[in-house]
Amino acid sequence: MVEWSGKLADQLGGDKEVILIAAWLHDIGSIIDGRKNHHLSGAEIARKKLTEFNYPKDKIELVEKFILNHRGSQNRNRESLE
Repeated sequence: MVEWSGKLADQLGGDKEVILIAAWLHDIGSIIDGRKNHHLSGAEIARKKLTEFNYPKDKIELVEKFILNHRGSQNRNRESLE
């Protein structure tokens, strides 16, 4: 997932750093809390951890959106390339 996300970022644009971080973290929720709502728990876990590392708030929001939007079964408004 990370390799393909990086390749797509190179081809299509977007914030590659955000894309790669989100690709690494996109399924963290399923590892910790199970698959049912892993997009929700994953976004929350990513936000908390990135905040602990003083990652920029605007980039944290993009990572959260990426994680929430990666779940194809959810009909979400995808507002950014990431």
